[in-house]
Amino acid sequence: MLKKIALILGSIVAIYTFLGFVVLPFLAKEYIPKFFLQTYHLETKLQEVAFNPYSFELHLKQFKIYQKHKRKRLLSFDQLYIDLDPVKLLKKQIYISLIDLQKAFVFLDLHNGSLNLSKIFSSKKAEKKDSDPLAYAVIIDNIEIHNSDIKLHIIEGKTHDTFYFNDLSFDLVNYSTTSQQPIPFKLFTKIDHQSPLKIAGKFVLKNPFGFDAQIDTEHIDLVKLLALTDQNLHLDLQSAELSLHTRVQFHKKKFSASKIALDIKRFDLKSKQQKPIMKFDAFVMKDGSYEGEKNSFTCKQIIVQKPVLHLVRDKDGSFFLAKLFGSDKNSTKQSQKSFFYAIEKVILDNGSILFDDLKVNKKFIVKQMNLKVENISSNPLEKSSFLFTSKVDKTPIRSQGSYMLKPLLQLQSSLNIKNLEVSQFSPYIEENSYIALTKGSITLDANISYQKDTSKPDLSMMGDLYIKDIALQDTKEQKEFFGANTIDMKQFRVELFPNRAYVNKIDIDTMFVFTHITQSKKLNLLELAKTSQKKKKTQEKAFPYAIGNILIKDSSAIFVDDSLQIPFRTKVHTLNGKILALSNNAKEISYIALNGVVNKYGSLKIEGNFQSNDPKEFLDTKLEFRNLDLKRFSGYMLEYMGYKIENGKLFVHLKYKIENGKLHSKNRFMLRNIELQSTKNVNTKIPLSLALALLEDNNGVIELEIPVDGDVNDPSFHYTRVIQQSLEDILKKVISSPFYLVADLVGLDQKELSYVGFEAGSIKLLPSQKEKLDKLALFLKKRSKIVLALIPTYDIDRDRYALAQKQLIQKLLNQSEENNQQRSTNALALDLIKALYLQYYSEVSLKKIDISLKKKYKENENVYNIELRKKLFALLVEKEKVTKRSLESLALQRAQMIQRYLIQKEISQQQIKIEKKILPLNEDGEFVKLKLSLENN
Repeated sequence: MLKKIALILGSIVAIYTFLGFVVLPFLAKEYIPKFFLQTYHLETKLQEVAFNPYSFELHLKQFKIYQKHKRKRLLSFDQLYIDLDPVKLLKKQIYISLIDLQKAFVFLDLHNGSLNLSKIFSSKKAEKKDSDPLAYAVIIDNIEIHNSDIKLHIIEGKTHDTFYFNDLSFDLVNYSTTSQQPIPFKLFTKIDHQSPLKIAGKFVLKNPFGFDAQIDTEHIDLVKLLALTDQNLHLDLQSAELSLHTRVQFHKKKFSASKIALDIKRFDLKSKQQKPIMKFDAFVMKDGSYEGEKNSFTCKQIIVQKPVLHLVRDKDGSFFLAKLFGSDKNSTKQSQKSFFYAIEKVILDNGSILFDDLKVNKKFIVKQMNLKVENISSNPLEKSSFLFTSKVDKTPIRSQGSYMLKPLLQLQSSLNIKNLEVSQFSPYIEENSYIALTKGSITLDANISYQKDTSKPDLSMMGDLYIKDIALQDTKEQKEFFGANTIDMKQFRVELFPNRAYVNKIDIDTMFVFTHITQSKKLNLLELAKTSQKKKKTQEKAFPYAIGNILIKDSSAIFVDDSLQIPFRTKVHTLNGKILALSNNAKEISYIALNGVVNKYGSLKIEGNFQSNDPKEFLDTKLEFRNLDLKRFSGYMLEYMGYKIENGKLFVHLKYKIENGKLHSKNRFMLRNIELQSTKNVNTKIPLSLALALLEDNNGVIELEIPVDGDVNDPSFHYTRVIQQSLEDILKKVISSPFYLVADLVGLDQKELSYVGFEAGSIKLLPSQKEKLDKLALFLKKRSKIVLALIPTYDIDRDRYALAQKQLIQKLLNQSEENNQQRSTNALALDLIKALYLQYYSEVSLKKIDISLKKKYKENENVYNIELRKKLFALLVEKEKVTKRSLESLALQRAQMIQRYLIQKEISQQQIKIEKKILPLNEDGEFVKLKLSLENN
């Protein structure tokens, strides 16, 4: 019986042994490939299967899975060893003491977020019913994976890349699906054969899942990682290596990372068009930490070494970076949880900015940039401090200060710039004007503060600004129009929100201004703005400013007018003076005092007060030009009068006073020793030389006073036009009526001065006419260049009658042989007249006259005799013949009488001219008028 039992048991053991060692491995080797082929359409190769039915040890060797239609290896391993404890199965436990996997290989294909293995093994053929609720617990003492590889192929849109995880080793101990104890593990691999990745730590599978591990990686190629990111940014990372060391924890859905040490080296970012954007040698983060629950990040130090930022402005004025990082118009804002950060120190070491402005074809380099910011925090109550130093070309720039975000943003900073060359910024001025900064440098030493405040300005900058050797050029004419050796602005203060500015003192040394009127009559200073950039005036609120003191030293100005036939050029130099209290405050009154030299021997002086905000409201100033060379104004005289100025000096004294827009001005012009030269273009209708001779005294001086009153707010009022018109009116009056000026000087009516009156037939100067000649003599003494022209004149009727009377009397005297005045009176006896009458008339006519008068004066014989004598005398006068020669002789004697009288008054004979032409007249009036005129010698 025992033998039979032993035989049965032996047979069972033999069969079990045969089934375990032979049949089961054979069936597994045959069935496993068919299973994968039928279920997953995968081709499988299994070289060897070994199973020990007594120790439950399973060996699989050379196992490979392919995709049938692509012949791609998906999974393989050289050897898989599993040591299972069968006794534990009775306790519903799958207990494995060891899983050892050697040289495994897995191919993962991640296509737009879809994993190849997930698609394969989640097919409907592979679907199974839910597992038995009485499932076995799984316990694994040790899992070891050695010398394995993972190939990961990722496709995102049109971008694809492959990552290799080589030499993968994985160790896990004490794994249990029922245990809540932490499970230790270690993972080591090399990414793409060169970048080591090490993860070591523990995790808990259930109640809840937890994770605690140290992650260490070196030299990760960020280029491959970022190549799979959003390509809408049009960026191309050329190179970058990432090294990361941190401890990460995940517990109860709370994630944190501590002791973060991040190092990015050889970072080089370009655009898709291979334009450089940014690069740096290293980005180092030390001792950082992140807490997901609090959404907070802290770090002791961040260092960026040798960063270089490339900025490009295109020809259309847009910035290249703005195009790359432009906001998505279709994106919507989402509320985000507040993020807390605190960084003890950020250091920017030896950075640079390369700015290439294609619009103005200019490149700038800001180099040696060093920035240190301490205590950076999202806590608005924390104060942060910073120190920034840099160089633009060779110019050092330094700024140091602090800022705080709340309760209101506060900033305190210093800014120091030393000898910054401004000519390099000229292209930006030339964009909107025809002005080029050809040279100059600025030195700035200022303090900047900002704090939101309702009671005072938010932003304030105060300090000193020094401008040296500055020059501005008109790019159209290629000529310098402004320059200064130094402009020293001391104790300035600029404030914004609300706006205002104050400068205590500005010292300007050796300033130069060039003003030019071109041949086309355009003023250069008004043509500096480019037409396309001119903007319409807007009703913007004025920026309040005040300047305490402006001192001008040894400055100059040149004025050139090329619109004339003879170009005009004058220079004001050695200009010195001051302007006080310059402001656009309506209540502020400014003071100006300037003096300078005009050309070689002239001078300029300006002094007075004015309301700088609006001089039309108040102005009280004096302007003097002394000893100006008139020859330089020859072009203007030639242009408008047709004369050249050979010589002469000009003195101008102007006094302006404006109150509430009402102008009261006194303008005195004095010319000395002016000499003119006529040209072919001279206007013969305007005898300017005569006008000047009339105006000029014996010392060669011409003085004109032209008061001007008006309303400067009236658009039709133009001061220069009024002055010009007044001068023209004076010249016209002087030229058209030469005695206008004489009359004004001697106090007589100009019509009275234009003649000398004589009694009919007489050459005797009357006392009233002598007074006139005396005053004319005074004028001629002061005007040695003036000639008094005497035009011999006689009255056709009155002088003829007077001469006829004299001839008749002489006849009567001759008949009575009387020769003296007493006897001539007696010679008019009635009998003598009657006798002479009868020589020309009949007795009948005499009798008629006699009867008529007797009848009329019958009661008074004496009157009768007188009237008869007069009547007969008058009739006899009519019979007297007076020759033209006698009349002309009378006219000439009158002129000679005036000439002799004036010579007696010490008037040079050269100043008295008797015209050859004798002028007959037929005028009414008290006197016979001998015409006078004034001429230039």
